[in-house]
Amino acid sequence: MASDRSYLTYSDNLEGKFTVPIINLGSEDKPYSTKVLSTGSSGGSSRAASYESRTLPNEKVATGSFRGVYSYSPQFPRKGYQFGDYSSKSLPRPGEKHLEYYTSGDPMDGDDVKREIKVSKLSGRRSISPDQQFEVKITTKKKKTVVDSRTHNVFDMNRDEADSNTPVLGRDKTWVMVQKKTFTNWFRDRVKGNASKELNDLQTDLEDGKLLHDLIRALTEGKHGNRVPHKNPSLRVQKIENINVALMAMKTENVRLESIGAEDICDGNLKLILGMIWCLICRYQIADISTTTRKISAKKVLLQWMQAQLPQHHITNFTKDWNNGITLAALIDSLQPGLIPDWQSWSPSTSRENVARAMAIAEENFDIPQIIEPEDMAASHPDELSVMCYLSYFCGPDSIGFHTLKNWVNGRIPEPHITNFSSDWKDGRALCTLIDSFIPGHMPSEEEIYRQPPIQNVSEGMDFAKKRLGVEPNLLAEEFVNPDIDPLSVMTYISRYRSAKPTIDEAQLVSVVGTGVSGGSVGQEASFFVRHIPPGGKVTVVVTGPDGSDIPVNQRITETGALQILYTPTIPGTYIVAVMLDGKHINGSPFKVTHHAVPQPSNCLVSGAGLSRAQVGQWAEFQVDCMRAGPGSLGVQVLSPQGELDHEVENKSDKVFGVKFEPVAVGEIKIGLTWAGLPIPGGPYLCQVSDPSKCIASGPGLSGGKLGQTTSFTVSTVGAGPGSLDTSIFGPDGTVPIDRVDEDGEVNFSYTPQHQGSYLIDVKWDGFPIRGSPFKVRPAAAVDASRVIVMKPPSTIKAGQETSFMVNTRSAGHGVLKAEARGPKITEKCQIFQQEEGLYRVSFTPTEVGKIEVDVTYGGTSVPGTPFQVQSKDPYRCVVDTKAVSGQTIRANETVVIPVSTKLAGDGVITATARGPTGLFDLSCSKQAPGFYNVMFTPTVPGLHLLDIYFDKDPVLDSAVQINVEPPGDIIFEKPPTHDGYYYTDEQLDFVARTEDDDPTELKVYAYGTKSNSIPRVAIERYPGVGQVIHCTASYPDDYRLEVSYGGQPISGSPFLLPVVNPPNASAVVLGDPVIPLEAGRPVEVAVDATRAGTGGLTCSASGKSAGVVRADITEVAPNQYNIYFVPPIEDTYTLNVQWSKDSVPGTPVVIPFSREEEEPTVQVVVEPDKDEVGHLSASAVSRGMGEGVAVEVRQFEKGKYRVSFEPPTPDLYDLQVEWNGQPLDGMPFEIDCRSLETALSLTDLSTLTAEVIGDSAGEIPVEVVPVDNGDFEISFLAKHKELHQMNLFWQKRKIKGSPFEIDNRRRQ
Repeated sequence: MASDRSYLTYSDNLEGKFTVPIINLGSEDKPYSTKVLSTGSSGGSSRAASYESRTLPNEKVATGSFRGVYSYSPQFPRKGYQFGDYSSKSLPRPGEKHLEYYTSGDPMDGDDVKREIKVSKLSGRRSISPDQQFEVKITTKKKKTVVDSRTHNVFDMNRDEADSNTPVLGRDKTWVMVQKKTFTNWFRDRVKGNASKELNDLQTDLEDGKLLHDLIRALTEGKHGNRVPHKNPSLRVQKIENINVALMAMKTENVRLESIGAEDICDGNLKLILGMIWCLICRYQIADISTTTRKISAKKVLLQWMQAQLPQHHITNFTKDWNNGITLAALIDSLQPGLIPDWQSWSPSTSRENVARAMAIAEENFDIPQIIEPEDMAASHPDELSVMCYLSYFCGPDSIGFHTLKNWVNGRIPEPHITNFSSDWKDGRALCTLIDSFIPGHMPSEEEIYRQPPIQNVSEGMDFAKKRLGVEPNLLAEEFVNPDIDPLSVMTYISRYRSAKPTIDEAQLVSVVGTGVSGGSVGQEASFFVRHIPPGGKVTVVVTGPDGSDIPVNQRITETGALQILYTPTIPGTYIVAVMLDGKHINGSPFKVTHHAVPQPSNCLVSGAGLSRAQVGQWAEFQVDCMRAGPGSLGVQVLSPQGELDHEVENKSDKVFGVKFEPVAVGEIKIGLTWAGLPIPGGPYLCQVSDPSKCIASGPGLSGGKLGQTTSFTVSTVGAGPGSLDTSIFGPDGTVPIDRVDEDGEVNFSYTPQHQGSYLIDVKWDGFPIRGSPFKVRPAAAVDASRVIVMKPPSTIKAGQETSFMVNTRSAGHGVLKAEARGPKITEKCQIFQQEEGLYRVSFTPTEVGKIEVDVTYGGTSVPGTPFQVQSKDPYRCVVDTKAVSGQTIRANETVVIPVSTKLAGDGVITATARGPTGLFDLSCSKQAPGFYNVMFTPTVPGLHLLDIYFDKDPVLDSAVQINVEPPGDIIFEKPPTHDGYYYTDEQLDFVARTEDDDPTELKVYAYGTKSNSIPRVAIERYPGVGQVIHCTASYPDDYRLEVSYGGQPISGSPFLLPVVNPPNASAVVLGDPVIPLEAGRPVEVAVDATRAGTGGLTCSASGKSAGVVRADITEVAPNQYNIYFVPPIEDTYTLNVQWSKDSVPGTPVVIPFSREEEEPTVQVVVEPDKDEVGHLSASAVSRGMGEGVAVEVRQFEKGKYRVSFEPPTPDLYDLQVEWNGQPLDGMPFEIDCRSLETALSLTDLSTLTAEVIGDSAGEIPVEVVPVDNGDFEISFLAKHKELHQMNLFWQKRKIKGSPFEIDNRRRQ
């Protein structure tokens, strides 16, 4: 009979003999069944039999030799498992394979081997009994594994799915299914919402690589996984290519896999797939240690964090320490205290319920998905990798563990503010600040931290924390400052501070106080007290003099029981005082103490205005020089009637002090000074405090008055305190005399300004300027309208057209300029625009025809030369009677009379011209009566004639009168109408010849070009009732001659000239960007390219909103290439209209704002596109942070040079895109760095708006400009009379457009 346990003993070449117990791995709920081989009789026969057991392992075994699983315990520390196969028909022979097994150490070490045991010698019978001894030989070969060389995770790839039911480590391979479920849930969580298809089976759904790309894209946040070679792969080679691209992305991300290929994933090798997913979990979910050289596994990194978070639980693994759910509940409650307050009362017997409850709480409060099922985690042997994967959610990026620790750190150290566990800790500042919060005063200062290398800061902090706080580092200082260190390791180290307990150093608790450690005087006994001495502690004090000698020290116990140390310094200098408790220096020891000679306060020198005078709200300063006063410290006391005032003392140099204080009220202040506790001679000093802001100045003399007239102002001194009032006035010619009258509480001043210009009135109380001083005034000159100069407009003007003239008032004083234009029936007010100081442009637009009288007044008085008269006329009000030519047959050599009425157009003369086949000629015009003319037209040749009629050289009609003149006699020859005297290429011209018999054989036509050999196409057709029609079409521009004969004789007018040109195409005209100069007096230029626009003429007109019509000139610089230019007379917005053959060209009208800029924009770039063709430069700017565009101004200030400018609304990086004719220039876009710009305006910016108000009689009036919200200003002044006021506004000393503005308060009640 066999015993309960049988053994096989064999010899190993390396370790000697091993005893191997025979074990049955059955279980109660799942019996282990196998074939066994029983021994027979002595003859050695054998037979096969069945064996089944429901008993637990090691309880029962079969008799004889059988197939089973063998476990061994070698001498070296290894876990082992092996598989033996005795199912063969005969027993093993020497040299045959007896069994094979695997041995394994730590699953993270990657050094598993496969061993085969072969029988080398068999003693006794060939059958094997339980107690029989035999020898075996062990050969070793490497397993096929997938090893992540960074995380040291090992995955067995030798066992295929057919081996899935083989027991492993005493249990079947349920870990495969648990890992498959867990990793599937993790996969779904990471690609949630972005998966290309649903993941149902991790083993088969990855075969086309698409889901694998989704995972890589999610893990790398879009860096990889976007390029899938085949969107819908159907062939195996396409699927493998997709997978290979994903594996290459993993390699790029330092996920190092060995012995795994795309074919394994495509074929559904589950263990390989699980191994690959685990490597990704370690890289992205647990701890990214792929970029460091640390010899540590992801398991250990995660385990260290768990141990730091739960230091009282002594966690050593990710299996049995977690399967009862209690540790998980403790983890949750540690991250949010009070979430599971009763976890300590949970029973281990309800492990499945504990795990389920804890997981549900974590999911509800921390959004942690239940990727592992509660029953799998609560199993007796939970899968380690699945548990690690789930627990990593508690400490990953943006996890509850991350935020809990970050909030704890920020609550303990407000500065620096922590946002991560990587870059925020690299310089050591945050670590030293955290340590300092436990035990202050031992870490490097902030200045030292910035000066020292980061590794030195971290090393000092780690060493101190280990010694005094008991915080053991889990990483080295050089690893802590490494930018590639995984954040979880840093989190682990910082988490250990949450349970830190400062150790008590009794020597550091002892303190001293007194002159013996702070300093004193030579010859005077110095003493100090030693406090907080622990019971039984021994204090030792050693004092060393400046010359190295030992100074005698006395000790005594005071009545209160304190220890007092006494010694007497004999020479000046620094003494070293060492205070030790039980032989250990106390905090701060040894002390460096300086003892000086006897102080001499009489040698102190005191000086400064603040000793005698000061003003409320302003710093009063004085200086105390104690360089020759010996040892001591300066004592200052400032006493006012309201009590002692705060003061500041600054040691400017060696014993030279600056003292300042700020009085709060008027009165007398006493200043007491001491040196080394002794009074400084000369004190106390008495300082008189005044308040100049209480002085109020008012009166017309502060607004200027008028030249030659005495004006006055008053200053009230009530509440200003002690002092005297001093006033001076400085004018254009120097100091101005002042009359002064002092009264109770106020002083009256009067003066007489004699010369035009600015006056400065300086008013001071007790030597300090009062509020508003110095006052700047400008007396108004007496208005003298006789000195106004009017530059009259032309005597003849056009109705409906703006007319302007200039008025110069520079020598006439300050007054109000007015003008009005009176027509026969209507009087209209003129508009007045100030061009510069004393120069105005006056404009009006007459609406009537006839005599217009213009009246100009200045200061209410008519100026010389006004009123003056101009004649207004309107050529378009002429009436032309075209009945004589409309619908009438006109033959050559006949005279036609065309009546013209000018009665409604004003006074003027009618002239006329005609253009026909023979060219341009004048027509005879005669005046029949006032306002009536006759125009006589006598054509000499047949053909089309164009009549133009003018009224004082201005055309009276929008277009010329067309008259078709027929030949004289019997033959009537009609030419087709022209286009302003021209015919177009490829246009069929139909000429009609009417004869009495219409014989086609008699009519002959010949056409040819005079400048080229071009012959137009000519055809003749006979139309009954109409005549014979000559069709002529020319394909090329030329001056053609058309010779027409009838019956062998040229008809009247033959040969006919046919000017043929290309038809005009205004849309082909290209306008360039206007050249807008930055300074006045230079012309605005616009380039025009009409080379592709056919035949035509270029015309233009320019006008400003305020300037009116401006002369514009055209210069042809090359064939059909032009420059248009005009000189802006004033700052204004101008409009340029450009036509080609009376058709507007693209881009017209061109709006051109012109101003003389004095300030440059915030951002400006000069661009020279270097283009020969005429074109357009455009630009746009976009803020990178906000993604919003900003307004960009493009200005061509010189030919070919552009200024591109904009005002950035916020500090940011801006991308500037510049294009020429819609195409980006090389190097676009430009990057503009505006991150250092200030967006808020300062007060000096706001103060650049000023105003000037002038009344008709009051002259210049004081005005106040106050900035309010949103860049607005409030302007106020006091109007002393009901009169008309003019207000000029200036920005940065430049007059704002529209100034002056009229303010009329004459009608106000």
